[in-house]
Amino acid sequence: MTVYDIPEGHPKKAQTFMLQSATDNAVVVFETRDVNSDGIPDVTVGTEGSPIGVTLYGTKDDRFSKQPPEVMK
Repeated sequence: MTVYDIPEGHPKKAQTFMLQSATDNAVVVFETRDVNSDGIPDVTVGTEGSPIGVTLYGTKDDRFSKQPPEVMK
């Protein structure tokens, strides 16, 4: 599964995230919430019926990362 992050008005800052593999026609489920309580929205992505999911953490510069901000360098 591929997730594209294209900030509004800033296509040069686009990011691509290669996530778990999914079967053809799998239902992709997104949830937006503040997972790590830092006041910045995060996105949880997974496929319906799969126990595996990935959280993309929102950062202060309006981007996303697979690592929580406190782990980023």
